[in-house]
Amino acid sequence: MIKREAPLSKSRQELSMANPFLDATNVTPVNQMKGEGLFALKMNRMKGANPSSETASAVDEAGTLEVLYTAQELVEAGLFDSAELILSYLVSTISPPRTASAISHHTRASILLGDCYFHSKDCYRARKSYESAYRNLKRARETLIADISSVAEKIAVCWYESGDPHEAIEWMKTRCPENTRSFKGWRLLGRWYEETTQLIRAQKTYAALYALQPYALASLVAALRCGADMRTVSASIPKNALGQYILQFGEAYYAFHNHDYKEAIRVFSKLPRDPDVLIQMADCYYEMGDEERAMSIWAQLPKHPTEDVRGMGRVADILRKRGKLDMLHKHVLQLIKLHPLRLETQLALVHHYIAKQNFSEALATVNRALQIDEASADAWLLKAQVLEFLNEDPLHCYTRSLQYHETIPAYEGLLKTYQATGREREAANLASEVCIRFPAHPGAYLIASRVVQPPEVSKALHQALMCSNNTYTPAVLALSHTSPPLEAIQIIKDHMRVVTSTPTLHWRLAELYRACSMPDLAHHEAQVCLRLDAGFEKARQAVEEGIWAGEEAEAEFSGEEIGLEEGSYVDGEYGEDEEMEVEEMSNGGY
Repeated sequence: MIKREAPLSKSRQELSMANPFLDATNVTPVNQMKGEGLFALKMNRMKGANPSSETASAVDEAGTLEVLYTAQELVEAGLFDSAELILSYLVSTISPPRTASAISHHTRASILLGDCYFHSKDCYRARKSYESAYRNLKRARETLIADISSVAEKIAVCWYESGDPHEAIEWMKTRCPENTRSFKGWRLLGRWYEETTQLIRAQKTYAALYALQPYALASLVAALRCGADMRTVSASIPKNALGQYILQFGEAYYAFHNHDYKEAIRVFSKLPRDPDVLIQMADCYYEMGDEERAMSIWAQLPKHPTEDVRGMGRVADILRKRGKLDMLHKHVLQLIKLHPLRLETQLALVHHYIAKQNFSEALATVNRALQIDEASADAWLLKAQVLEFLNEDPLHCYTRSLQYHETIPAYEGLLKTYQATGREREAANLASEVCIRFPAHPGAYLIASRVVQPPEVSKALHQALMCSNNTYTPAVLALSHTSPPLEAIQIIKDHMRVVTSTPTLHWRLAELYRACSMPDLAHHEAQVCLRLDAGFEKARQAVEEGIWAGEEAEAEFSGEEIGLEEGSYVDGEYGEDEEMEVEEMSNGGY
């Protein structure tokens, strides 16, 4: 028996308050019963003792409460297995409950037992225990509606964790009235609507939650993310200094969600540079295609005392595309050490596996990411890209990603899928839609240029893109394909003066030099591409076969030749020990 300290009386009072049937003030203290609790009474009966019914009832009442207190303390201490043993016995001894007191004890024990089962991920038995408590509360006369609602929320969560979000939604909607539903219940319902792509209902749910919590910025952002109108939700914003910050943040996020990135950055720039603002500004630049500025803002985050890792999956994406695999390795390793079960860690790990060309493990990892957050647009986009590497159909994943958040990479992937399957009409309609939704984004016109004829029109679009945004690498690459080789070489060189070099840019230069009959320069650019990205198969093949090499030996590689700053990671090879370290740590997180 666990030794009781003086503060235990407080726990008993809390237990009584949590259960409307228990009145701790009228219960005879257990230590006054000279040790005769529930188990002592059982032993007396086994020995043939025949106590009076009144004495037995008092001992039963006190002994049951004693076991409940012990079980609650075990649960609070995290000793769920021990609590489960005690509670299973207790539930069996007072089942079926008939008196008000027995119903009270059975209800509380069933809830605690359900918590134990849920902690051990046995959602079926947890749900059954909660349902038993739910039935008890429904037939009791003095039950508060809030108590019924709280147990119904637990049942809904069990349905969701069992893989049935629709049944979870039904329980939350029908058994948890809006006036008694907890804030957590509102958030869960909105999230489940999102994951099942019921975005209009998710929007209304988040808006209702924000009306209840006008200072909860996350609820406001969630409502806007699902398509709420800023003018509608702004009516709930408080009229004070903090409310003014929330209003400006909401207006900036509304502009971001509607792809007006310049307006979003303008408003965000007026706000204090806290982590929320910095992360959103970095996302604006990232989705504009200005990865340089996005990286510079993400680099400021460690200066803030926060454990927020939002955007770190996108940092891994940029590092992989630039071929900085050593930096990607260190980035992933740090995330695994600090936040092994976060969505962003899983997304960064997917980029690690793609860089290593381990696509089967990349697919398994991105599926784990979707288990963490099934409404993540980035996760669905990344899964589509992994499926392309595996030569599988990515159409569903691109479509799902666009349902949650519209991005140019998702539209580009969907366009390529349409064109690869001969669906030219859908591709043309998609290009028109992108230009309407992203009126100021260079990527939208780049998508349009891939479906318009004749080629002169495409070239004119690419040149217009270059004038509007000379840091947008996809536009530069597209223009290089519609320009004469020597002109294209100069365009890429000018572009590399304002952005960090990428393997794709060097490979394009290698192709152009080869087209201009400059094999030595072509071979050199292929080498640089391979040093930036050891997994770039075309460059590897060209260097190993030496098909572009001239008679003279290549000069030694210098980072200065491609504009890399001192200390940059250009060697794409992982050491065997480092690779094993990532594998072991990532596996240890599950």
